[in-house]
Amino acid sequence: MKPTGSGLSRTTTLGLLLCAINNPAAALAAQASSDDSTSSADTQLQKVVVTGTRQTGRTVAESLAPIQVISSKELQSSGYSDIGSALSALLPAVTFPRFNQGAAGLQRPFILRGLSPNQVVVLVDGVRYHTSATVNLNSDLARGSAPVDVASIPTSAIDHIEVLTDGASAQYGSDAIAGVVNIILKHGATPGANSIEAEFGKTKEGDGIHRSLAGSYGLDIGTDEHPGWARFSFNAANLDGTNRAQFGDQNAQTAAADGGYAYQNRGDSPETDYQGALNFHYQLSPDITTYGNVILGQREETTYGNYRTQNNSRNIKAIYPNGYLPEQVVTSNDLQTTLGFKGHNAADWDWKTYASYGENEVKLNAWNTLNVSYYNSYGYSPTHFYLGKYTSTDAQVGTEWSKEFKLGFLPNPLSFTWGAGVHREGYKIGAGEPSSYYALNGSAAGAQIRTGTTPDQTGSWSRDSLNTFVDLETDLTDKLSVGLAGRYEDYNEGVGSTSSGKLSLRYQLTNTLALRGTLSNGFRAPSLAQQHYQSINTSIVNQQLTQSGTYAVDSAAARALGAQDLKPEKSNNLSLGLVWSPTQDWDLTVDAYQITIDNQILYSDKILMPTGSALSDYFNGTVPGQQVTAAQFFVNAAKTQTRGIDLVSSHRFDLQEFGKLNLSASANYNKTRVLSINNSNSVLSQYSPSSQLFGPGSQSLLTDATPRTKYSLTADWSYDRWSVMVNQTRYGAVTRSPSSYPYAAGIEPQRYAARWITNASVSYRLGNWTLTAGADNLFDQYPSKVKSSNDQYLRNELPYDTGLSPYGANGAFYYTKLNYTF
Repeated sequence: MKPTGSGLSRTTTLGLLLCAINNPAAALAAQASSDDSTSSADTQLQKVVVTGTRQTGRTVAESLAPIQVISSKELQSSGYSDIGSALSALLPAVTFPRFNQGAAGLQRPFILRGLSPNQVVVLVDGVRYHTSATVNLNSDLARGSAPVDVASIPTSAIDHIEVLTDGASAQYGSDAIAGVVNIILKHGATPGANSIEAEFGKTKEGDGIHRSLAGSYGLDIGTDEHPGWARFSFNAANLDGTNRAQFGDQNAQTAAADGGYAYQNRGDSPETDYQGALNFHYQLSPDITTYGNVILGQREETTYGNYRTQNNSRNIKAIYPNGYLPEQVVTSNDLQTTLGFKGHNAADWDWKTYASYGENEVKLNAWNTLNVSYYNSYGYSPTHFYLGKYTSTDAQVGTEWSKEFKLGFLPNPLSFTWGAGVHREGYKIGAGEPSSYYALNGSAAGAQIRTGTTPDQTGSWSRDSLNTFVDLETDLTDKLSVGLAGRYEDYNEGVGSTSSGKLSLRYQLTNTLALRGTLSNGFRAPSLAQQHYQSINTSIVNQQLTQSGTYAVDSAAARALGAQDLKPEKSNNLSLGLVWSPTQDWDLTVDAYQITIDNQILYSDKILMPTGSALSDYFNGTVPGQQVTAAQFFVNAAKTQTRGIDLVSSHRFDLQEFGKLNLSASANYNKTRVLSINNSNSVLSQYSPSSQLFGPGSQSLLTDATPRTKYSLTADWSYDRWSVMVNQTRYGAVTRSPSSYPYAAGIEPQRYAARWITNASVSYRLGNWTLTAGADNLFDQYPSKVKSSNDQYLRNELPYDTGLSPYGANGAFYYTKLNYTF
């Protein structure tokens, strides 16, 4: 394993920097082919987009709001097999952190502009994609979120991705505070657009072996009179885990008698993925087409808890003489389906009507574990437990009608779109088997690693909302374009009614330079998961394994701590930018933004309850014998302000007989500050005056846990049968603060240094075959090590703070791919 250090290829970096300074760049020129794609010769700014605008024919350059388009070729060239990691490497405002704990490691959060993944809307072909059923409870980035799992969508099905980095609640509804990600699936049955690809890779350390097979195939399903097509895509992958624990092979008998932890497994979890997608169009008549898609997937991973030593009260020596490392198996099942009709009528209206249903079901099992309470009562204990399941559903019915009106008082046609919809969200918690939560006073309760869900924590909830919106766009002059959007939504439960609006302007100063700006307000309704999720987990508090409970805000337990009903988050967005194309081959965009969020919903710190206190007696009375000593719940806690700037530029070179070279450079500066925070309440201060709802550690997750700066430089050269890609991304420094203040002796905030990460690949094409060899993190970079005084991972067994590292802690990864197109 390579120690920390710069490890930067300075020659490569200097060369790319000089090229970027003289010829700034932002996106690769390649564009995958599809019915809705532009030709591969188009520049980034010439690509037609359908996100952030409902006026047909708008290009990236003409867009009134900042938007970027990533093609399937760019996704493949990034070297990553999942959407989130690829976008993180290609877009400056995206962070896709790696976690290795529980469901958060499987359903990784997609972070845009440093904000919560709850504040991003993900669409598939313009239709909202369902969210995850589990809540990220780790003390890391995106804590308390229940985001969309973008990795559940097979990359082989994707034609391109449009990322709108602007507030868009008026256009897309709740959650669109940071922006919108619209994943456009591959269309058509054109020969040569089909493919199958196999990949194999592993880390420099020899673990983390990745095996995958993916493909996409389209076929005609219609006739000359009724043309149609269907495209099938699939992905199957098996990923071995990694282990970067410093004492991963330490024998339990040599562990310190006061609670040393041996045999730890800290790294990426082993994972198996199966995914499939169907996308289709069929023309029923000259003016009516039916369309739709189905996405199915199952992903499963095994995560590891903290080692229970042989002399620990959470072990039974008769079962595990040397102690044990408990395992949690997380199985995530996804379904998304859409069926719609679209057409053009005699009154010159373009219309579409659709219905969609999405679902995520997460089942939890524990292996290699036990229940001490069960053993002490019955003389034996199972070593495998079913812990329960969580299910999130999302159903929508919607319609949109668009038409261009020629009005006498306007010099150009007015693009008018009206839409309405019904949205039903559902959430369900299912209980584990009785032995998984069995508790006996005086004994460690429930399955070790995680207590099974108890019957009183289960339930089924739903809510409905109605929405309607209007979206207008026109060119007031040859130079000035304006857009105006408004939306009204009404919820039947807990949220009430909300309204949002957006004003967009673009002014063409010269033939090559344009200014653009937006002003909008938005909202995010509290998710059903945040309102109703409950669990009891084993976690580390003050270097001790502790039973910690998460309670729904309307539960008696949370009310006892002063919890209140959650309110919608409110936001105000302001952006101002420029678009510059000094030559046909050089594009540059710069966009500054400010996002203010009020009533931000946060997951509280662990509220400790001293043994024997009235509060402790109450909580242990709610679940007898569970020995809960800490509690958490959700709160409308903070008002924050995020300011930043995005720079994206690209330059394309035709080197004649030496091929073509695309250079790109991008940068993001992003800073969030807390304007106000609700750190206690009257009930909590009465029971536990020293407790804080959000200590400095939680506040630093909002302000310092994502890189404040991120720079990316890419060179993509193609010559004859060869193509070479080199990308260098600099992730800025991040800071972890201790959970409470004043800090204990020797404990202090720790700053983890910035790192340059280099990805590179070389491809050779022979006929329909393409062979690629590449490396992610070529120079084997690792995050800064955790100071021994700040050892939040017990005796420095995990020397890296993976919860904050945007590029993980696995070091270099090498891979080969073999692709066949037909």
